Amino acid sequence: MRRLLALTLCCITTLAHAQPGPDGAPEDASDAAPAAAPLTLTEVVRQAVEADPRAQAAGVRLSELRSSAFAAEGAFDLIGDLQLDATTERLTARDETGRKIPLDTTRVTVDASIIQPLVWGTQVSAGWTNRFTETDNPFRNCVPGIASDQCFESRLSLSVMQPLLRGRGRAVNDIAATRVDAESRVARAQQVATVAGLIEQIVITCAELAFAEGEVTIQTRALSLAEAQRDFSLKQIRGRRMAPVEIAVVEQAVAERAQSLFVAEQRVAERNAELALRLGQDELPPIALPSPEGWPEDAATTRAQVAKAHPELQVAEAQLEAQRQELVVRTDAVRPQLDLSVVAAQTGIDEDLTGAVAALPDNEGSFYGATLAFRFPFANRRAEGELAAARHAVNRAKLERDGQARDVRLAADAALRALRTAEQAERLADRVVELSERSLDAEQKRLKLGRATNLDVLRVQQQVATAALSVVRAQTDARIARARLDRLTGASLDRFGIDL
Repeated sequence: MRRLLALTLCCITTLAHAQPGPDGAPEDASDAAPAAAPLTLTEVVRQAVEADPRAQAAGVRLSELRSSAFAAEGAFDLIGDLQLDATTERLTARDETGRKIPLDTTRVTVDASIIQPLVWGTQVSAGWTNRFTETDNPFRNCVPGIASDQCFESRLSLSVMQPLLRGRGRAVNDIAATRVDAESRVARAQQVATVAGLIEQIVITCAELAFAEGEVTIQTRALSLAEAQRDFSLKQIRGRRMAPVEIAVVEQAVAERAQSLFVAEQRVAERNAELALRLGQDELPPIALPSPEGWPEDAATTRAQVAKAHPELQVAEAQLEAQRQELVVRTDAVRPQLDLSVVAAQTGIDEDLTGAVAALPDNEGSFYGATLAFRFPFANRRAEGELAAARHAVNRAKLERDGQARDVRLAADAALRALRTAEQAERLADRVVELSERSLDAEQKRLKLGRATNLDVLRVQQQVATAALSVVRAQTDARIARARLDRLTGASLDRFGIDL
């Protein structure tokens, strides 16, 4: 009986997509173009994923985060700093007669340095400063022991600044790249979850399409049987071997089955339109669905697979990790700031620039120093409030992940039970169909012998249709349950060979 249903379903799928001729009948095979080969379920899924805007948007989001990662690495790029400073200072002195004498000092400074931030919060800076001073103030002469109205000073310096409390450590200073990495893991998990959900929807829609087409086949046969019953009853009435009142029951059955067939055909049209839209096509080509597949794993193994690879749980884990990274930043912000700076410089001074530069190796002028700077807010309510909020966010993310883990575990158990139920229901429904067909044959023979009524035959016909529909429904439920198990265990993409 299962082979008969499968063959019938294949035939109705092919006929549903046949192009009608000018008179409304299908064109002759010799005149029509060769029919396109039916799409496999894998081809349908791949086309739907490629055409889905949400799946494309998830891919674009990852490209966006790759650009952000490149930008985050710039936090440790080498920095060049060039400064030009010009100042004029005037002091007023009095000579021996008490007359005011303006004394001007002009300085021009060129300061060039390179700064390298490091991931531990350390900042290393190497600089070269050249300063020109011109003055008529004897107290501003910059060359010791020489009364000069101008001089050049050249200085090489190396400084290191190291945070000791706030801003110390790689976890704090590498946070920009860490955030992007966490967001990338979230986006990647969301992309997989989006595509896995899309695959599940496509497989379920294809399964419902197969059920609708199977229902059309079954309702078509039921209508044909009712019409044949009506024709037989009319002949019997005309031969005065049946009361005219018997025809009313048959006419009612014909009308009801015609209505059921119309509704089933509308369901087919709806599923066709939905799948065509998902595939980005104007018209849906034929689809060849494989037989429903079983699930080889037991409940415990299935739960373990769900806990390890469920796409939405992966999203929750990635979001939890992102919240933990934010906690690192908020914890750092509540610390006082204690910075140690160390500087060493070598200076050369002369009346001209060449002499100042040449004097640098002579170690005539050197400078060494260290600074310890401590800063703390008396009330750091903003940072403390943000830290408390970050801790609550981490706890909330944990609870949401645990709740989601429980939900998907329950969903996996339900899907596995639904699959096992559908498999058993199909076997039982096959047997019911076989017995119903025998009962129908017996009732039709009894009707011809006048030992049964039309109502008896119609009742058994409906039992046959109901049993056949139960077989198709069980196959559909098995396909749907398998699709849900694939998504819950993270196997959807591998099953259909989709590489993101």
